[in-house]
Amino acid sequence: MERTLILVGGASASGKSTFVRKLSESIENSISYRRVQAFFDYAEFKGVSKDETFKYITSEDADNWFLEVCKNNNCVISDIHYALQMDRTFKTDNSEANIYQEYVPTISEDLISKLLEANIKIIAVHISCLPEILYARAVDRNKSGERELRAKSLEDVNLQYLHEKREWAKVAGHSMIESLELDSGFSSPDVMVEQFHNGMQKGNKLIKKI
Repeated sequence: MERTLILVGGASASGKSTFVRKLSESIENSISYRRVQAFFDYAEFKGVSKDETFKYITSEDADNWFLEVCKNNNCVISDIHYALQMDRTFKTDNSEANIYQEYVPTISEDLISKLLEANIKIIAVHISCLPEILYARAVDRNKSGERELRAKSLEDVNLQYLHEKREWAKVAGHSMIESLELDSGFSSPDVMVEQFHNGMQKGNKLIKKI
């Protein structure tokens, strides 16, 4: 069976985690594994404490660990951000954050090359949603105590959305990568799962549904 990596990215509050969970439930022999988890798993393997993970574990280390996870599983579904502001990624207090700081891609050309060389099929999914809806969701989550409020303003959310989509487009533009954009502002997670499978079927792709 062909090994597959499904990258699922989008701005905060776009519904990535729920979609990934439901998609994984619908695909036989699939697992959910976030690329960022590779940092912590490799750190544990090397005996590095969680607090010092990003001091001693490099992106290359994490990519190589992530690659091995993909090699050893039939289908990996990964909840990611295609772009991040590294200075803000692991902070919950954003009161002094500069929303205009640089966004950097999280999926490198080197990782893509290694995955393709290992004959792993890559599907890049972008969960789209209007920034106004994303911001309202984030505020609601914060009020309910579910999540810290990462976004400072609607402008902050809009910047994140634009950079996420730009970096997804770069990944999706690769000739060997299949891509799909889904809109969580107008479709439920269950509907998006069906849209995903329909999109793969139209392209004659072989992902075995449960």
